[in-house]
Amino acid sequence: MEAYQNCWEITRASNRPFHVPMEGRFVSLGRYDGREEWYTRRYYFTKLYKLNMTGKGPVYKWEVVKTRSQEPIGREEYAGVLYKGKYYVHAGNNPNVEGSALKDTWVLNLSNFKWSPLRDGPVTRHCHCMWAGNNKLYVLGGRTDIPQDPANFSLMNVSKPSIEDFVSFDLGTKTWKYEDLVGKYRPHDLSEFTVLPLYNKDGDDEPSSVVIWGGYRDPGRPKTMTLADMKAKFGEEHEEFRLPYKKRLLRFDMKTNVWKPLKPTSPILPKAQSFMCRLKSENGITHFLIGDGYGVDPDHDTRDLSERTRAEAHRLHQDAIALGHQVPADFENYMNGQQLSNHKPQYSNKVYEVLVTESFGERGAAGWSWNFFKLSADKLPGVETVLHPASPTLHNIVDLSLDDFLQPPCDLVVADDQNNLFGIRVKFDGLKGRQDLNGEVGRCGRWLNKTGRYEVFLPLYENGGKLSSISVKPENLLIADAVTALEVEELLAYTCSDTRFPPALINLARSSESDRPPLDDIIDPIPIAKGGGIVPIFDTYRGPLSKEAHALLRTIANPDIGNDQMIACSLLAQKFSDEDRRNPNTKKMTESSIFFSEFVRDRKAKDSVRVASFEASLAKFSDSMVDEVCGKWLKVVVKLDGIHPPICREFVVRPAMTLRALHDQVLCPIMGWKSNYHCYAFRKVFDDLQKLKDSCWIGPRTSTALDSMFMPLYVGGCVANDKQISIGQLYASEESDNLKVQWVHDFGDWYSHSIDISRCDGQDVPSNANVTYVMGGEGLNIPEDAGGLFLYEQLIGKLTHRFPMEI
Repeated sequence: MEAYQNCWEITRASNRPFHVPMEGRFVSLGRYDGREEWYTRRYYFTKLYKLNMTGKGPVYKWEVVKTRSQEPIGREEYAGVLYKGKYYVHAGNNPNVEGSALKDTWVLNLSNFKWSPLRDGPVTRHCHCMWAGNNKLYVLGGRTDIPQDPANFSLMNVSKPSIEDFVSFDLGTKTWKYEDLVGKYRPHDLSEFTVLPLYNKDGDDEPSSVVIWGGYRDPGRPKTMTLADMKAKFGEEHEEFRLPYKKRLLRFDMKTNVWKPLKPTSPILPKAQSFMCRLKSENGITHFLIGDGYGVDPDHDTRDLSERTRAEAHRLHQDAIALGHQVPADFENYMNGQQLSNHKPQYSNKVYEVLVTESFGERGAAGWSWNFFKLSADKLPGVETVLHPASPTLHNIVDLSLDDFLQPPCDLVVADDQNNLFGIRVKFDGLKGRQDLNGEVGRCGRWLNKTGRYEVFLPLYENGGKLSSISVKPENLLIADAVTALEVEELLAYTCSDTRFPPALINLARSSESDRPPLDDIIDPIPIAKGGGIVPIFDTYRGPLSKEAHALLRTIANPDIGNDQMIACSLLAQKFSDEDRRNPNTKKMTESSIFFSEFVRDRKAKDSVRVASFEASLAKFSDSMVDEVCGKWLKVVVKLDGIHPPICREFVVRPAMTLRALHDQVLCPIMGWKSNYHCYAFRKVFDDLQKLKDSCWIGPRTSTALDSMFMPLYVGGCVANDKQISIGQLYASEESDNLKVQWVHDFGDWYSHSIDISRCDGQDVPSNANVTYVMGGEGLNIPEDAGGLFLYEQLIGKLTHRFPMEI
């Protein structure tokens, strides 16, 4: 919710509490005539007034609307709503008769301005609110005239307390019904709040949902003073209810009747009796004018500490003791200094334009760049990384892989052992020509048969960004110890240059006749005849690397192009001849392409056995076993890794949903990603590093997406079939109440997400929810193809003039 303050001047003809908004004008029923007797009796007439705001301002005039037939009696603090060409009025207070709260219902036909009575509501009330939809009138809260119960110490001396009573009137059957309050975030006792109906577009009669904001609730007396009682009644929101004036935002779903809290993107004040007028609705965004009202001014201490207040506190203390209540010893001190109900309300005449959207996706992000422009630098989206071996974003800060934190698979460096040593960190020892390198660590590459040495790559951040390597005899290399977190902290503290592995630009040229997945062309390419067409496909990889992939990219990189900012690799999907291998013009590309192809084949052969075993272990969990372990619903919380403020969503889903359907039909829509556009994969996450390394990835068996060619660099040579694995099977396979999963969308930009999966008792799930239901979330989505988190952060910086913009 965004608020923009504007100036607005209106000339009011008289005191008219509880105006009712209609398109382009306000309507008010009843008028106070200004006369007051010594006993404060007030007189109200029954005329209907309208304030036409379609003319030229700033001064507008009230006009009397002539109506036909019997009219409702004059009233104040009523609720009214415009719905399908009719104006409905319900309850209110009749100030002409003391203590006469009403419960009647009236309808005004706007085609002939004829009033007609409808059935009375179940309770008398005033200071309530009403909205319409689903051919019903919904009435919530307000104040009621109920006798005081001397035994109820929490309501002692509270006249006309606020209520939570929630009912609906069916316009078809003309009957009232109590509505269930679904969800743990219920409105509670509330009156004088503001209703904001949300529409998809102008002209819609039916709101998609309703937001209630602010309001007033009697804080009661000492019983609600204890923290334990507050927590018992209001849960995690107990602090909100210490003030009588509220700033809560609750969303009521018109389809499911579920209440959910909303988080505003700008600070809002605790206020009551504010008016609302809808300006327009478009693209799922509703524009409102909200103004007036009263509440607590956070900039001033508005508590009433007068002698009268102290005397009242003392009297209440004595009354409570006389009734036999257990009253805290410090009750009078509490009433004197801390009783928040004694705040003097601060009235406001400010008017705000407010934009409210329900969409997490592109429709809700229509003004996202402007919203970022207004934020302070510390609130802008920024990259953050947890320094831990298992961190899904560790590659954002350091040139290391998960393998480097594990014990090496071998103890000695021996000749011609590339299968075991490729990618392992090795330490230089006993070098004579490069004594400066002794004790330093590099990464082992290929075995060079001609020279009987290993190619060893130096870290880019210690070599001026150059992609150079040296050839070293086996006897001058030692297996480096596993990396520790302390070593990484020291590296980051004492290294001035960028310690990350640079993004890798891979350019793959293949036959113009091919429409196969890129990996298929790499492993078994379609021959390119002389003079035949060649189509290049290219993409940039910004994700983590296995230890083997580190050495692979350094091996196939073009040293004339690459640096510490970007390395470039040129590959050709072709069956190479001996002539191609000897041609000096194509030798480097030929060797790189062959080496990459062999690497992919080797990864696929090794991973296929592990994947088959993993799929078989999950297939053992039958539908009945999944139902027994998971129940009807699973709760899923997904959060984008490595960015702050957080971008996260919460939803429930049926355990039978496959991971393919979960990705395409749930995760992508709610996180703002495109389905069937980029590669993706899931894996279970473990605290144990070795189990995490061995965790099998799950995703599409084949993919024609360009970024699928990056899969062997970290995910592996093959993945388990996500069309055959359900989220319930994945959850049931772990002996834990909470399953942690990593989900990666877009293998190029590498957007990693942390997913927490747990059982759900269904308390907050509406009865008509079918397969999935979104419970909440926060944060706007990142645009597709933004180039990863770092480039997205730079983009925000440029749009907000915090980084220089290149034009």
